[in-house]
Amino acid sequence: ISYMFGKGVVQQACQMLGIELVIRAHQVVQDGYEMMAGRRLITVFSAPNYCGQFTNAAAIVCLDEDLE
Repeated sequence: ISYMFGKGVVQQACQMLGIELVIRAHQVVQDGYEMMAGRRLITVFSAPNYCGQFTNAAAIVCLDEDLE
């Protein structure tokens, strides 16, 4: 099951949860990462050339102890 939602829902959820950012994965994105919803939602994908079917890059997220 998949659900689609817009920028407003992401911003509302972040505000309700007291967070600034959602980082999600498990979706191929061409550059390895994609920022959406006013930079409050990031999709990260770390498998380059996924299954030999895509020509995507890979990316990782690095955070310090302050989550920056």
